[in-house]
Amino acid sequence: MVVVQERVKAFVQRHEHVFPDVDVLGAPYVFQRDRLGLFDEPLDILRPFVQVFHGEDRAPQEIAVVIERDARAAALEGKAIHAFRLATNYRNSSEIYAYAAAYAERVGLHADLPTAVRSTGVDPVVLTDVPDLEAAVRAEVVRLAGEVSGTVGIVVPVARRGEVNGWLASWPEVAGQAPAAVAAARDADAVPSGEDRIVVLTGLDTKGLEFDAIVVVRPQEIEDESSTGRATLYVVLTRATQLLTVVS
Repeated sequence: MVVVQERVKAFVQRHEHVFPDVDVLGAPYVFQRDRLGLFDEPLDILRPFVQVFHGEDRAPQEIAVVIERDARAAALEGKAIHAFRLATNYRNSSEIYAYAAAYAERVGLHADLPTAVRSTGVDPVVLTDVPDLEAAVRAEVVRLAGEVSGTVGIVVPVARRGEVNGWLASWPEVAGQAPAAVAAARDADAVPSGEDRIVVLTGLDTKGLEFDAIVVVRPQEIEDESSTGRATLYVVLTRATQLLTVVS
């Protein structure tokens, strides 16, 4: 155990430029994935003093590293501490991120939110109390597919994935751009190719991904799926880079 602890201290000393000053016991160090290149050795060698995880409350481009506090404090004693914070959001338009950030504030996620600097002038479309869910989703998917040149994601509650795949496979306007949905409509065990232009995903499926446009179907059901549903829905809302529609 002593040997392992010394390895932790040595590791933190070698990478002190990476670690921010976190004074709360057990608080995670959170990094953007591309910042992991600052480490020149595998993090797994530090267990059990280090835990690397992608928490449910973390945006998919982030990774959290929890280091046993005493080892970190001992390693950094007397040394300058350099904090790191992601302050600027380049993925989302400011209009989309304003909607996502407002949701985060409303449900009490208490996230340290960055500032989106890219504006498209197009606000998210929010459809409520639609009388025909399939018709509303279809209209938005067809519209978005015609307005963006890249990918379109349809994000659904887990319980609706099969149903919505069936819808997508039956819509002649876009079914040709969604072969995975067509395959899934025939065989529930079919594996998506990952190359379709239009895809159906659950909230957790979206982590680490981004789409030119997204249609979120029944967001309240996504939120209610688990204890971390609010954080998941926040992540979903931040997956769209250009256009976002929410259908509830």
